[in-house]
Amino acid sequence: AGLVSGLWWEAMVETLAGEVGAAEDLLRRELQRLMQLGEHAWLPGSAIDLASVLCDQGRYREAGPLCDLAEQHAGSSDLFAKTALWRTKARILVQQGRRERAEALARRAVKLADQTDLLVERAEARASLFLALRALGRTDEAHDVAAEAIGLSESKGSVATWRRLRRAFRPPRVESHRDQGQE
Repeated sequence: AGLVSGLWWEAMVETLAGEVGAAEDLLRRELQRLMQLGEHAWLPGSAIDLASVLCDQGRYREAGPLCDLAEQHAGSSDLFAKTALWRTKARILVQQGRRERAEALARRAVKLADQTDLLVERAEARASLFLALRALGRTDEAHDVAAEAIGLSESKGSVATWRRLRRAFRPPRVESHRDQGQE
């Protein structure tokens, strides 16, 4: 009962493929399975992964309680869970307008991730820091952090992560009058 099921692995493949809706369904099923089993070792990671997928869909309010659930069950020595939790919470804080708090949490995630050899996690932590810095209007620093994240994903050879990060680092789209059907 202590092992993550194939649902989680399928969800990770769907996430890398950009199929976040499919990943969400799989992660919800995995989280439910873990809760029914009373399995708390893998529960934080699955909850955080689901929260991250919800953030990818712009559903930040739904993601917050999943971060709380993960935090309740994460072990104090689980570096991966802490890093993923902090970077995901930072994304939520940016959307709530709590940009300084988001930056602080994202910096903690980067610092902790940098203690590991997990290049993708290090890149993901920087992606959250990028979002906070961009929201604070510190575009030069945000650009440098984005370049670091892209470099880490390239070093890992993770093409899917590299592509996803490149999309995430694009400036936010601003609708023009033309986009709204007005000339």
